[in-house]
Amino acid sequence: MKLLIILAISLFNFNLANCEETYLSTQENFRGNYLYPVDEDSQSMATWILQGLKWTVVNKNVRVSYYLPVELVGEPVEIEMTGKISKNKSFFKITGKYGIGICLPRQNNEFSCLLKFKKMKIKKKIIMNYLENKIKDTGVKKFKYKLAALFSADPIGVLNITHD
Repeated sequence: MKLLIILAISLFNFNLANCEETYLSTQENFRGNYLYPVDEDSQSMATWILQGLKWTVVNKNVRVSYYLPVELVGEPVEIEMTGKISKNKSFFKITGKYGIGICLPRQNNEFSCLLKFKKMKIKKKIIMNYLENKIKDTGVKKFKYKLAALFSADPIGVLNITHD
């Protein structure tokens, strides 16, 4: 956990006090994406737009929920995490059934949460069938298979949240 916090702070040196106060209240106009960390050239293929992202903050209590990409886990897995914005307002921890994360404000009403999941059941056969039916390009398909294998071995990611 300490390493995750150190990594998070070094990646995003920003302070919540600089964010608009409206961002720290219950809002409906959020969008987000999930990124499996890869090299910069491959990030577009390792990023998924999240449908149904919910982010609420009431009295500094945070709740976020979304579904992990089917391409990584094989079936819809709802991730729900909660936490409390820290007094120093530079980062905060979120936890849930499937793991932990450290969330940091960025700029322009954006947050990034560095996530570490517990080992979860990955349905590799379903993933293979899904990719086989949805993706025609052989190179892209191989890359997506590789991502699923990487996620299975090291279930981490970055949740990026933006307020419209």
